[in-house]
Amino acid sequence: MENKSNRYFYDDNIDEKDYIKNKKNYIRFLVRCFPEHFENIKKEFPNIGFAKKSDTDRDKVNHYDFDIIKYDNSKSKDIICHHCVIICNDENIDDVKEKIMKTSDYVKFKNNGRAITVSLFESKNTRGIWTTDVHDQTEYPLCILSFNRADENGKTHKLLTKLGLNHYLFIEPSQKKMYENWMVHHYCKLIIYPENFSMMSMGGTPGRNYILDWAQQQGYDRVWMLDDNIKEYRRLQFGTKNIIQSSEIFTHIERYIKRFNNIGGVAHNFAPFIVEGDKRPCIIENCKIYSSMCLLTNPDIRFRYKYNEDVLISMEYIEKGYTTLCFNSVLYSKNTSGLDQGGNTTSIYKNGSGYKDKFEYLQCIVKILIIENKLTLCQDKTCDDLVRRDTTMKSKDYHHKVQYECLQNYHKNKIVKKENYNEIKFKNQKSVEWTLNQN
Repeated sequence: MENKSNRYFYDDNIDEKDYIKNKKNYIRFLVRCFPEHFENIKKEFPNIGFAKKSDTDRDKVNHYDFDIIKYDNSKSKDIICHHCVIICNDENIDDVKEKIMKTSDYVKFKNNGRAITVSLFESKNTRGIWTTDVHDQTEYPLCILSFNRADENGKTHKLLTKLGLNHYLFIEPSQKKMYENWMVHHYCKLIIYPENFSMMSMGGTPGRNYILDWAQQQGYDRVWMLDDNIKEYRRLQFGTKNIIQSSEIFTHIERYIKRFNNIGGVAHNFAPFIVEGDKRPCIIENCKIYSSMCLLTNPDIRFRYKYNEDVLISMEYIEKGYTTLCFNSVLYSKNTSGLDQGGNTTSIYKNGSGYKDKFEYLQCIVKILIIENKLTLCQDKTCDDLVRRDTTMKSKDYHHKVQYECLQNYHKNKIVKKENYNEIKFKNQKSVEWTLNQN
């Protein structure tokens, strides 16, 4: 956190107005510390100030009435620490580091580009595995779309089997024998597509739509749609991400969304996007849903595109007045795209130009949707504002960044309680005993 009270210019020649306008020209040391460090820091940086974040419903637990599971990150470093921000030019970086090293017996630097995060204390996170006394099956079917991963890369099937959760594997006819010989049949049923969808060169889109149609025909108004390489789920609690092994991964979300009228697609957030110790709300509204999703089977909304089909269906939900929800209460973990063999790495990304193709394709599709009035942006926004290259992803020159707040409905779509909200809430209350089995 940074404001005028805790901003410190190491070089007196730095112009504050220029800094505010051109932050990328300066290095910022973001220092987390406790009050006992104040005097030592002031010795090295005279007149420096400190600020502390408010912990008033920063989790937004009260805002969302999120009582479905315990969510308390008041112990996160962002809340318990004070902060100061030291600003300097590139030539002063080593000098500032040397001075900071004198302020505490423990100093840790983490380089984040033009910002360097500094901790003056060692984190004492409690590590373990969350389990519960509840072992319910999910209300909506757990469906894994899989291609060419009847091996160690088919992690989601192995995980759900370990958790004792019934699920379905959706595969192509040509791979039936391979999957039958590999899968654990006790908790899993194999569903064979009517044709080899990979021949369409449309990525996961045909398979995703087949799952939606299948679930609708089975009488479900929603379905869980999971990528096949999810290796684990983690519960965010007390500022720490610990592995969770419980059906509550899915069922707490199922119970929660029943209270509202206009919920579209929902999903678990991606664990690497949530830094331990950072303060995070329990839910994020109107953003991307991906990889571990619970979707409406409403036939009006389907996957339509070769690349970034999850981004584009998220936009479609928002455009059509639904609120998408991304849950930070439980996060999924998997390897980044391209590291696991199989899947799209052996089909539409096999030429090695995946990220560039995806970025250019996404921008093109979004421009078409805007022209066709199928996406409505805020008055002063353009396609280039909505979809841009993410310059923070240094290893991927063409990784996209989507600013969903550029969508007009981003500001309009809010979750709406059902008329019998309190009745549903009471009915869906479940006494769950959580245990953190320490490693």
